[in-house]
Amino acid sequence: METEDLETQRLDTGLPKGDTPVSQIASAPILQRKGMSIISKLIVTLSLLCALGAGGAVAWLWIADQQQQMQQQLAQQNIENTLQDQDRKIAALTTQLTQLSTSNTKRQNLLGGVTKSTAMLQGRLASVESQMTELTGAHRVDWMLKEAEHFVVVAERRLSLLSDINGSLALLTEADNLVREMQEPATRKLREALTRDLMALREASSKHVDSEGIFTRIELLMSKIEGLEKAGLTFRSGEEALVSNDVLETADAVEESGGWNRFVGRLAGFVESLVRVRVNDETTIKPMLLADQQEYLRQNVFVLLEQAQLSLLRTDYVGFNVSLKQASKRIEQYLRTDTPEAKFVLAELKGLTDIPMVTVVPSIESSVTALQVFRDYWQQEKVARQLQKNQLEELVSPSIKPNSDN
Repeated sequence: METEDLETQRLDTGLPKGDTPVSQIASAPILQRKGMSIISKLIVTLSLLCALGAGGAVAWLWIADQQQQMQQQLAQQNIENTLQDQDRKIAALTTQLTQLSTSNTKRQNLLGGVTKSTAMLQGRLASVESQMTELTGAHRVDWMLKEAEHFVVVAERRLSLLSDINGSLALLTEADNLVREMQEPATRKLREALTRDLMALREASSKHVDSEGIFTRIELLMSKIEGLEKAGLTFRSGEEALVSNDVLETADAVEESGGWNRFVGRLAGFVESLVRVRVNDETTIKPMLLADQQEYLRQNVFVLLEQAQLSLLRTDYVGFNVSLKQASKRIEQYLRTDTPEAKFVLAELKGLTDIPMVTVVPSIESSVTALQVFRDYWQQEKVARQLQKNQLEELVSPSIKPNSDN
């Protein structure tokens, strides 16, 4: 820039390109030195600032790059650690899988052995059953039929005598399982009858009352009867005071009259004092019971409660309610009802009579009839099968004998 300024001055003065005046040459450095110092300072300052900014930027970029590299190294190290952990887990799982495969193979081998043993036992059992059938004439179905018949008969008796719906349901279910295990095509009608009766018993069981709980509640009420007290008369406390006041008023009136009237008044007052009328607070007067009569009453209540229990077991719910109502009536007529024990007993009796009862108990006569029909059918079917077996054996035996002779 200084050379360009000199050339510009030389051209302005009209000198040749290579010539320069001495005064200009002498004064030129002084002017250039004064003018260029500010520009150079600015340039140097800007250069320093730019250099510092560039250095700071380079340093920041280097630090960021180092941090990023460190983060990448940490992330890579974490990934490597995770991969190593997964490799160890995979190795452990592989070992466990190998052990499980080995144990599964052993179990399959054992299961195969058990299956073979079961097949052998079933074959032996079949052979033993066939031998027993030939010796005794009894078939497998005969045994199962007798057992199923026993279950059905017991279920019918429990239902008719005790109305034990749940017990009859359990017994009839066992009989149905036995009939199913017979695997005979002719048992379809029997299975239908058993299924129909089972459904009726299940429906009745869902609506059946808790006979055992009610029986126990009545048993506890019997122990409460001993604590009931006999009835007694209770009078108003003001009656004697009223009578005495009337007598005094009569005596005062007589005193005011003459001698004969005084004598008659005293005599009348004396007679009135001998006879007194008392009024009972209760609306109905309960009879006064002696000790023996009270004991007979308690025994009567006991008998009524026991009769209610017996009616409950026989599912005679009408008799059950009548017995409880009669017991409650006896207590209300002859015993005190204002005590806590009496109130509790009467409330329990009222609660027992309000319990809804199942009045109809289902019957399983159809199952009994179907079982008898199948038993008659099986007696004929068994003989027919035995005859067919003998005929087949006779047909097969001639074809075997010539081969044996050869």
